[in-house]
Amino acid sequence: HGGPLSLRRRGAAPEWGVPPLAPMGLALIVRSVDLLQSKTDQNRRDHHTDLYHNDDLIVRRGQTFQIALELSRPFNPNTDKLRLELTTGRNPVVAKGTHVIVPLVEDLDGGRWEAKIVEQSSSRVLLSVNSSAKAAIGRYQLTVATQCPQGTSTHEPGSDIYMLFNPWCQDDTVYMDDDSERTEYVLRDTGRIYYGTENQIGARTWNFGQFSEGILQACLFLLDKSETPSAGRGDPVNVVRVISAMINSLDDRGVLEGNWSGNYVGGTSPSAWSGSVDILRKYHSENGTPVKYGQCWVFSGVTTTGEMTFNAFVLAKRFHQFSSFIVTCVPWITMKLFCL
Repeated sequence: HGGPLSLRRRGAAPEWGVPPLAPMGLALIVRSVDLLQSKTDQNRRDHHTDLYHNDDLIVRRGQTFQIALELSRPFNPNTDKLRLELTTGRNPVVAKGTHVIVPLVEDLDGGRWEAKIVEQSSSRVLLSVNSSAKAAIGRYQLTVATQCPQGTSTHEPGSDIYMLFNPWCQDDTVYMDDDSERTEYVLRDTGRIYYGTENQIGARTWNFGQFSEGILQACLFLLDKSETPSAGRGDPVNVVRVISAMINSLDDRGVLEGNWSGNYVGGTSPSAWSGSVDILRKYHSENGTPVKYGQCWVFSGVTTTGEMTFNAFVLAKRFHQFSSFIVTCVPWITMKLFCL
C-alpha cells in the first residue's frame, strides 16, 4: 500500500511543494504501519474497547492512541516531515471534519487532532495520536504522508480505524463522571426490558450484545443506510435520532417489521427473540431487508444496542410509557435502565 509519489484513493498527494524525487535510497518511505489494534494491546485496553469482538483498531474520540511506523530510514526531524490523514464517509471534506489532517507536533495540546513522536529506534517510529472530542464517529481510512528534500510519499495500511463516542472524556458530550455508571451503562451487555400496561407489567431478559462479532459493522451499516451525512455523526443527539428512526421498517426500510396480528408465518414470533444480535446480523447480511417480526420490547432492545454500540448516551434512560389502555414504546434509548 503506497510508495513514492503514490496517489491516495481519497485525494491528491500532500501539497508540500517539494521537488521531484531523488534516488530511492534517500527518500523517506513508510514501509508498514502497525495500528497496535489487538484486543490485548494498550490501545484497546486504554480506550475500553477490548470487549469488542473485532480485529480492527477501535478508539474513543478525545483520547490519545498509539501507532508504530516502519520507515525506509531513520526519521530526521530537521529535514523530514510527516503527517497523518484520516477520512470518513463518501465525500470527505476538510471543512466538514470528515477529512482530517493530523500534524506532527512537539507537544500534544489536547482537544484537537495532532500527533507526536514518543519513541524512535532506528527506522521505527512510535506516534501518540490525539483526536478531537467532537470528531465524527464511524470508520476512518488512514493515510501516512511523508516529505523530505527528495520528494513526497504516501502509504495506506490495510486496516481502518473505528471511532466511538467517549463517556470517559470530559470534553465529550456523552461524558459520565461516575465510573460505576460507565460500567453499568457502557460495558454491560445484558439487561431487562419491561413492557405491558399500567396494570400488567411484564419483564424479560435481553442480550444487547453490543460487543458481539459483526454488531459494530451492522450498526455502521444502519447509519450508512440512513444516508445521514458523516459530518453529522459527531453529534450524539443526531446519531440517537437516526438510529431511533431506522429501527422501524416503516421508516426507510429499517431493521424490524412490526406485527401484532398473532400470525407470524414467514418470520419469527416477536416473543422468540431474546436479544439484538441475531436481528442486526440478519439485517446486515441481507443488505437491509427488514427482519420479521418485532413488537415494542424488540424495537426497544435493538435500539438500545445501536446506541450502546456507539455510546451515544445523551437523551434519557430507556423506558416504556405505560397507560391503562395501551402501551406506547419510546425507542429514544441511550442508557440501560434495568440491568441484571
